[in-house]
Amino acid sequence: MTSAQSHRTWLGVTFAIVSGIAFGLSGVAASTLFRYYPLFDALWLSQVRMVSAGLILLLISGFTRQHPFAIWQHWHSARQVIIYGLFGTIPVQFCYFLAVQAGNASIATILQYLGPFAIVAYYILRYRQLPRRSEVVGMILAFIGVASSLPTVNFKVSQFLQPFYSGA
Repeated sequence: MTSAQSHRTWLGVTFAIVSGIAFGLSGVAASTLFRYYPLFDALWLSQVRMVSAGLILLLISGFTRQHPFAIWQHWHSARQVIIYGLFGTIPVQFCYFLAVQAGNASIATILQYLGPFAIVAYYILRYRQLPRRSEVVGMILAFIGVASSLPTVNFKVSQFLQPFYSGA
């Protein structure tokens, strides 16, 4: 691995860690905001977050001399970005903050981590093919992780697997 590749790998790992921390802090901050300032709601916060993120990305792309508006030159690319924004990013952000507002950041985060189940279900229905073994293992591990992290559930793997080996 060259020095440039090593630097890019280190930079990528650093961004992944920082983004995970920022995601965790955003849920707690949103929960506090909703509790102490009832004028702010999930819709307002998701709008501010998306606009702020867009402005930050535009500033970064300007400093790195990239061309963020080049995507609008090709209708197919622009259409994909619009669809992804309207049916992907915006609803996910809004629903996450709505869950934080209705409950708390912990439960909202757990619910968000169940997203891979929806993605695999979509692929099964859309492409009519069963998931790969790695996807099934990932879904099982995600389910076990979510179920074992719930404070009100006394979850044991043996209880989950009992119907499969007891003959029931």
